[in-house]
Amino acid sequence: DAMTRAERMLHSAGLIQYIDLLVAREMVKEGKPKPDMLNYISMKFNIPCDKMVMVGDTLSDMEMAAAAGCIGIGVLTGEGSRESMEDVAVEIIEDVTMLKDFIE
Repeated sequence: DAMTRAERMLHSAGLIQYIDLLVAREMVKEGKPKPDMLNYISMKFNIPCDKMVMVGDTLSDMEMAAAAGCIGIGVLTGEGSRESMEDVAVEIIEDVTMLKDFIE
C-alpha cells in the first residue's frame, strides 16, 4: 500500500527520523488535490499550514500543498516532471536525499 511504500522510501533515503506522522488517503474525507490530509496534520500538531512543508512527486501533491497554503517541494524521482510541477511547487529537487539540505 501507499503508506508502506512511503515508509520504505523514507528509510532508504535516511529521512525517517525527521518524520513525525504519515497520513494516508483513508484517514481523511477527501484525497488529493484537496487539502484534507495537510489540514489533518496541521490540526494534529497545531502547526499552521504556512509553516509546513509538503514533499511530493506529482502535480496533485503540489496542488494539495498550494490548496492548504503549505510550502510544496516537488521531487523528480516519481511520477511528476519538472514541467508538470514547476508552476505550483515552491521548489523542485532531483531526489529525496536532497531534502537533508533543506532540513539541516
